Amino acid sequence: MSGATVQPVRGEVLPSWGAMPRHGRPADRPGQVTAICVALFVVAFVLRFFHIVRSYNLFIDEVTYSEIARNIADGNGVSHYGQPFDLHPPAVLATWGLVIRLFGLDGNLADLSFALRPVAAVFGAGTVTLAFLIGRRVGFSTGYALVAAALVALDPFQISYDSRVMLEAQTQFFAALTILLVMHLGRRPSRWLLVAAGLSAGITFCSKETFGLVLGAALIVIAFSNRLAPRKDVFAVIGISLAAYVANLGLTIWTGGVHAWMEARGNGLTRLIGLNKETGFNSPTVKVSLVSRLTANLDQLAVTYGLLLLGGICCLVLVYRMRLWRPAASPRQGPEEATALVAWTLAACGYLVYATGLGSIEEQMYYIPLLPCILSVVAVLAKAKRFWLVLAAAFLAVDTVVWAQVHSVDSNSYRAFFSWAQTGIPKNSRVALTEDSAQFVLSGLDIGNWHTAETLRDNHVDYVLINPELVEQGYGVGDPEFLDYLKSKATTVFSATSKRDGTLILYDVRKLDQQ
Repeated sequence: MSGATVQPVRGEVLPSWGAMPRHGRPADRPGQVTAICVALFVVAFVLRFFHIVRSYNLFIDEVTYSEIARNIADGNGVSHYGQPFDLHPPAVLATWGLVIRLFGLDGNLADLSFALRPVAAVFGAGTVTLAFLIGRRVGFSTGYALVAAALVALDPFQISYDSRVMLEAQTQFFAALTILLVMHLGRRPSRWLLVAAGLSAGITFCSKETFGLVLGAALIVIAFSNRLAPRKDVFAVIGISLAAYVANLGLTIWTGGVHAWMEARGNGLTRLIGLNKETGFNSPTVKVSLVSRLTANLDQLAVTYGLLLLGGICCLVLVYRMRLWRPAASPRQGPEEATALVAWTLAACGYLVYATGLGSIEEQMYYIPLLPCILSVVAVLAKAKRFWLVLAAAFLAVDTVVWAQVHSVDSNSYRAFFSWAQTGIPKNSRVALTEDSAQFVLSGLDIGNWHTAETLRDNHVDYVLINPELVEQGYGVGDPEFLDYLKSKATTVFSATSKRDGTLILYDVRKLDQQ
């Protein structure tokens, strides 16, 4: 029988696939899996929740999304300072609005943002649990699935976006949930499972379109790979998700008007395909390159970058191994459920490559492929047991040290400034802002964007709030000459430093008005 072809048993993991073989050991008991999932969720949540306010500086998007969520909670619709907000779909924003309403959250926008951060941590912890379940479904042993989940739970880049009022945490949770449900759909076809997968994909589309496009591409690859589930079922999942998204669009246009929707979505579309590069590393106005950011963050995100790079390489290895587009009866390696993981990684990495080269890429977009890349790395490198165990241990050790460093330091310079400003700045003072985050939070002050020596004097400005690093990078308003002028002429009355975001400085310029 030396020339015979041996077909893998459905669900069996071949040694060449890379994970531990399943046959020969009993399956996990449901109670055991549940206990592991609960433990993973608790640990992952604690890793995110511990010092969640002081460890991460306030980001402008947090203020924006918190204001919109409060409007939703107050019954004012998806609006931003009285205008319809159509740039992003409202699913995540509605979740925060519901939390505000249920828990009676109140206060200024900074305090509201900090109060909403644990919501993102809940979804981030849920994603860690899904990583374990996806790994087990693909065929990892319990040990390897736990390693994959631990890498997600401790990754500093993952934690940073699971700890802010951003769109990423909840969106990725539902994208991962969709992949898991589609894996189950291939093993046990069910109308209810199909509907659940479609609704989960629909929530992904209605949370952030970039995640939805990646997920949609992954589902199309799954459908045409002829491996996991009947093609009609996968297309039914896609159809349900698109129906949910179209319904969302219809409601958005009906409540906010077609003109506002077309303007916002047109801007978003041109940014996505790279015609509009007003933001991101490819922007001509931003003086920050991808290489400079990678270098600046290497001390904290070296493991993240390594996992993303290895994940892309491992994805290509898996595509070759599994022969996804061969006829269903042809020899292949790996369980059918692995098709979903490979398709997901392929779509996420493909988007990242396009966006990096041609699109308006921003740093948070690297969050999209991180989870599937980690799972793909485990799937391939687990075959080399000793090497993989040493590498995984090194990755986890480095991330543990980084977690301790990040969560032992107060890096929230905006929170420190807002607290100090309550008594440190006289009421009705005129303050010039050169960045975006503070303008929606400071109250009782006359605020403007004066950023030249002449405009400071002409408008009798009292103080200037500035982040020198942002000015040097081309963000906000102001230029290096204005910064040099403040350094040489003005008096520093407040400063606070954030490791990743530079130093926030308040200059007293009242004496300059007399010169």
